[in-house]
Amino acid sequence: MSKFREQLEKDLGVFVGAGEFGETVNWNGAEIDGVLESVDESSGDKFAAMQINGLVTRRKKLFAAVSQFDEAPVTGLYVEVNSEHYQIENAVNDCGLYEIDLVLAEGR
Repeated sequence: MSKFREQLEKDLGVFVGAGEFGETVNWNGAEIDGVLESVDESSGDKFAAMQINGLVTRRKKLFAAVSQFDEAPVTGLYVEVNSEHYQIENAVNDCGLYEIDLVLAEGR
């Protein structure tokens, strides 16, 4: 592994670690370190402003190191996050960091 990649992995651990900016998140029964934030639906963010069947929905974003996942998050998949059910709207791997857009799955 290159020194750059090693340093990047260390930096990701600091960014999403529970001791710094992150928190422990329960992802489908597994505890991972990540940054889980509510999306302000009045922010003008395209993702935040999306509606399903005319109803504004609760949305969150999760940032977590790719190395924390046994399987890659897939768009459309339903997951349990901190005892709530969400559907994955989008998941992007950006240099070893997942940015996962979640929408609350009402009625699941």
